[in-house]
Amino acid sequence: ETGATLLKKVGSVDFAGTNTARVDSVEKICRKYGVEHKRVNNEELNKITKIFSFPENYTGVYTPDSYSINAIKAVNTFQSGALKHGAKLFDNIKVSSIQKFSCAVRR
Repeated sequence: ETGATLLKKVGSVDFAGTNTARVDSVEKICRKYGVEHKRVNNEELNKITKIFSFPENYTGVYTPDSYSINAIKAVNTFQSGALKHGAKLFDNIKVSSIQKFSCAVRR
């Protein structure tokens, strides 16, 4: 609705040392849902991440099509949308209660 681009394709890596159960589980889920992935060794992990130095016993699953959301941009977009629709925003105010309304939109 806003036209803002909040997601950025970044790829992701799940990794583990000698206990590979987590990595095995991620790979199983990727296969089940048809998510493109690649099992990688420590050398490949080091090339992908560039900021870590993984020991020889590390392995991982790289998913190139993973996305990240820019949290600050997302909050700003949500606030702009709320203001556009008549909301009033307050900074640094303690929330004393939350009321549930029966309708989705209240004008």
